[in-house]
Amino acid sequence: MRCFSQQAAKWIEDSYPNHSANVLFSRERYGELYSNCAESFNSWILEARNLPIVQMIDHIRVQMMEMMYKRRNEASEWETYLCPSIMEKMEKHQVGCRGLQVLCSDGNHFEICGRRGEAVNLNDRMCTCRGWQVFGLPCIHACAAVWKINRSIYDYCSSYFLSDTFRQAYAGAILPVVGVQRPAEEEEGSIFIKPPFTKIRPGRRKKKRIKSQADPDAITHNRCSRCKGFGHNKKTCRNPVAVEE
Repeated sequence: MRCFSQQAAKWIEDSYPNHSANVLFSRERYGELYSNCAESFNSWILEARNLPIVQMIDHIRVQMMEMMYKRRNEASEWETYLCPSIMEKMEKHQVGCRGLQVLCSDGNHFEICGRRGEAVNLNDRMCTCRGWQVFGLPCIHACAAVWKINRSIYDYCSSYFLSDTFRQAYAGAILPVVGVQRPAEEEEGSIFIKPPFTKIRPGRRKKKRIKSQADPDAITHNRCSRCKGFGHNKKTCRNPVAVEE
C-alpha cells in the first residue's frame, strides 16, 4: 500500500487496525467471527419480527426458554472434557502436528521446525504464529510442544471450551409466564404520538443476514459458461472458448 499511496497507508495505521484486522487483535477471538451481532440475532428471531411489540417480546422469551432447555439437555449427555465440536478441532490439530520437529529450550520454551520456524511458550500460552492467542486453543505447534513433554493438550485449552463451562452457561432457566401483559389503556387527554410516515421501497425485503467476506462460507466464485474459468462471467469473458471433450 505504501508503494501506491503513503497517505492511504498512514490513514490505515491511524484508524486503529487492531479493531478490524484479525492478526492484530490483542485479545482472544475463540474462533468466532461475526460481521454484526444484531444481524445474527435478527435472523434468529425471523418469525417474531413482524409481530406486535408485546407478542414479539413474548415470542423471543419462549424461543430463548426452549433454546436453553435444549442445550442444557444436550450438554448433560456429553462425556468429553471439551465440547464435542472443539474436540474435533483438537483431534485435527493432533494429526497436523505429527510431522513437526520439536527442539527444547527448557520446560516451557520450544522451537518448532516445519515449513517455517515457530516459537512456543507454554507458560504464557503463546505461539509466534498467533493461532493460540487468537483462538484460545493450542495450535499445531503448541500441540507438538505439549506432546514432547508428555502432557495433556486439553489442560492448555481455554476454560471457555470446557463442557462444564457450557453446562454452567445454560444451568439457569427462564421460568414460564402465565398470560401476556397487555399495554395499559390510554387516559383521557393523553397525547398519542403516531409513528412517522415512511415510504416502502419496491421489491421483497431482505430477511437473511449478509455474511462477512472474511467468513469462508461466504466466499463464492463465479464460473464463466464460455471458457469454464473462474472470476468472471460470459459477458466479460476475453478467454478462448473451452472445448468440451
